[in-house]
Amino acid sequence: MRIIFVAIAVLLFVSATRAETSGFLKGDKKAYQPGDIEIINSEHAPKPIGSYNVGTKLHYGGFAIIETAGQIGLDPVTNQLITDFEGQVTQAMKNLESIIVENGGSLDKVTRTQLFLSDMADFAAVDKIYSQFFTKNFPARAAVAVKDLPKYCFFEIMAEAVVKE
Repeated sequence: MRIIFVAIAVLLFVSATRAETSGFLKGDKKAYQPGDIEIINSEHAPKPIGSYNVGTKLHYGGFAIIETAGQIGLDPVTNQLITDFEGQVTQAMKNLESIIVENGGSLDKVTRTQLFLSDMADFAAVDKIYSQFFTKNFPARAAVAVKDLPKYCFFEIMAEAVVKE
């Protein structure tokens, strides 16, 4: 019987120590474990227009990877599409940046982006705006032309970024 009490005491001590060192007892919302998936949001990006979240954060223990949903040129206040091409691309980039920054990252920690254009002839114009946001250590990137995009916009971008926990 004494062995059972000692075993329970050891388990309780280990659990409390693990929670304390993970930050859970220090006021953090939740102590994430490696493999946990956190749903993320942004106060400064538009709300989703379908059944998805603006992003997820996959925890690895010491670091996490943010994966964003595709961002288009929606005004985050009105949730309306910006009408001009340059405005759409710029707003989509701002939306992407808001999601990443508000969840502990930065654009210089983005490892990959995926660009979707309604017309590949616009690639140079997109790249010019893109390079105002990604100024050094450019992430890996794919760019494809597609038939249609949500709300018939001109441009969509999604990204992955590494963040420290």
